[in-house]
Amino acid sequence: MENILNQFLAKYNIEQNNASNKTLSKLVDNTKITEIVKEIFNLESKIITIFNMYKEKEDFKEHHLVINNANAKKTYNYYFNLDEFPNIVITEIKNLDVVGLYFDQEKNCIHGTPLVSNTIDLQIFFFNKDDENKVNDIKVVPFIVNADPKDLWLNKPSDPNSKYAKPDDNSIKDSFLDKKIVVASKRGRSHAHDGSFRDDDFVLRKLQDGWEIIAVADGAGSAKYAREGSRFATDFISKRFNNKELLNTLSNEIDQYFKGNTIDEENLITDAEEEKIKVKSSIINILYQ
Repeated sequence: MENILNQFLAKYNIEQNNASNKTLSKLVDNTKITEIVKEIFNLESKIITIFNMYKEKEDFKEHHLVINNANAKKTYNYYFNLDEFPNIVITEIKNLDVVGLYFDQEKNCIHGTPLVSNTIDLQIFFFNKDDENKVNDIKVVPFIVNADPKDLWLNKPSDPNSKYAKPDDNSIKDSFLDKKIVVASKRGRSHAHDGSFRDDDFVLRKLQDGWEIIAVADGAGSAKYAREGSRFATDFISKRFNNKELLNTLSNEIDQYFKGNTIDEENLITDAEEEKIKVKSSIINILYQ
């Protein structure tokens, strides 16, 4: 008490002498002065509380808050960790609806599945628990929803009037000998994005005497007209085999190859086995040509 009174005397430039000291000693035990000093202490405490309340709000506004990016079409959940700001209460977050997300005040988190990519500013409304009036303040935080990579790719149709135009995709289902077969060719994503043509090609063709052929060509993407090169290659090779004399020769050679062969008791190669090797070589030469 005496220290506080001395501070007042110094503040108002009251000279300390014998008279002032005697007066001070009397005031120390004065009930009214004691009550006034207590009121001063209470007022100071209230001022500090109000100051800290506003300071915490300003600290939160200036705090570098990084909200994790979301990804379009993927479930998102972000929890606000307010351990550094125990008296801050978030009441609302505006602009989340722009990207299809929601704020759960009870769980203190952002959640949902954003459907579109976007970059927005979130307006975070909050107040301090020590504020009797619960006055809201606003903190602005940038927020990003990354695009789904698939949405970044375009699917431009190729120009049907260009030289050597061909469909962007092609497929067939059919029988092949005693089996079922499905063949499909579809241009790649980069081709679709640029609106360029499908480079690959295939042919399934029924030949003479029960023969069938499948020809497949991987287009040389670095070549300007790779699409025509692959079509020409598959068409040419399938027609090349559609030759009655060639197929008869091939049939005879294969029949000969699958005929049974004999091995003598000493496991030596017989004349039949040697003949089989010759037939195999002949078949390879036919296919090679």
